[in-house]
Amino acid sequence: MTTQYIPVYVEWDILKERLRASESKLEKTIPTSKRDISFASKLQELRIRHKMTIMTLSKETNISCHMLALYESGIEVPPVEIRLNIEKKLTM
Repeated sequence: MTTQYIPVYVEWDILKERLRASESKLEKTIPTSKRDISFASKLQELRIRHKMTIMTLSKETNISCHMLALYESGIEVPPVEIRLNIEKKLTM
């Protein structure tokens, strides 16, 4: 078995590229101040009050678990029709 060595300057270039990639991902993250926290916190509160998991709510509203989690975190804001559908299921 032969070991392949990478020159230090090449390794530094690789590390710089990885750092740039992770920084660009961070730039795409929505800051908390721009999130719709009011709907998100109400959604989570009502879901927990009704003793529902995200999976259960997902099945009842036909919305993916992933999207519901994004709505609860405030990263995504649902369109009005979906918002009304969720509220209808949680106020019953």
